[in-house]
Amino acid sequence: MPRGYDPDKFQFGKTKIFFRAGQVAYLEKLRADKFRFACINIQKTVRGWLQRIRYRKIRKSAITLQRYGRGYLARRYAEMLRLTRAALICQKQYRMVRVRREYLRTRRAVITIQAFARGMFIRRLYQEFLLHHKAMIIQKTVRGWLVRKKYLHARYAAIVIQCFYRRVRAKRQLKQLKIAARSAEHFKNLNVGMENKIVQLQKKMDNQSKEYKTQNEQLVVTNSTLGSEVTKLQKEVETLRSRQTAGTQVTSLQEELEKLRAELQEAHAQRKQIEEEFSNEKQGLEQRVEELEKENTFLKKEKEEVNRRIQTSNQGEFHASESHAHSEHLEEG
Repeated sequence: MPRGYDPDKFQFGKTKIFFRAGQVAYLEKLRADKFRFACINIQKTVRGWLQRIRYRKIRKSAITLQRYGRGYLARRYAEMLRLTRAALICQKQYRMVRVRREYLRTRRAVITIQAFARGMFIRRLYQEFLLHHKAMIIQKTVRGWLVRKKYLHARYAAIVIQCFYRRVRAKRQLKQLKIAARSAEHFKNLNVGMENKIVQLQKKMDNQSKEYKTQNEQLVVTNSTLGSEVTKLQKEVETLRSRQTAGTQVTSLQEELEKLRAELQEAHAQRKQIEEEFSNEKQGLEQRVEELEKENTFLKKEKEEVNRRIQTSNQGEFHASESHAHSEHLEEG
């Protein structure tokens, strides 16, 4: 509501305005004030907008100028820093090279002084060690010569004693081996006799096995014939019973059948007896062959041992003669 509003002088309705006399000028004044206030607001807003646009342009131009100025200053500062850094690096490298050369020169001088000093001390120690070492070598050589001389003397004495002892022992062994060689011929004869016996027994075993096979075949043939006859008789008995012929023929056929059965049983018993005899005889022959083979191997071993003893005795005699000749040569020397 406007200032100085009096509800008794005018009143606003929904569609109309009610006012008293003399209030038109006051309302016009209020209307003019409203328009003036609106115009002021519009002008204020437009002027503010224009000033903001101008301010933004000025601000943008100022920022652009500041940016270019600062960039120029930054580039100049960077160029200065680059030049300064390059100068610092050159100075640093030059100072480093100069100090390093001085350090290396000093180091070489110190190492040279140390090398000469250590060489001098080592040469002194080496001279002292060389004197002691020469003395030790002389002592070592003399002691070695004395010990070798003593050892050779003892070795020569031991060789002479061994030669005489081995000579006596070899003579004894030679006598024993000559006796053994004589008995070796007897062993050879026994060996030949054993081999002949083994061959004969093997031939005997082969012959008996052949006889056993022939007997076996004969028994098989007889068994087959007897079996065929028994079947024939059984068929005849059946035919006779079916025909109901005389009882005498049936009884005679039955008696013949019983006889054939008894003969068949006797043939089986003989076959078993022959098999048992053959197996017993075969076992005995195999045992005899094994015994003869064992004796043959034992005789072969004894023969080889006798031959080896003869060879070793011959070699011992040869070595004994050589050692005796060597001892005689040493005695002459």
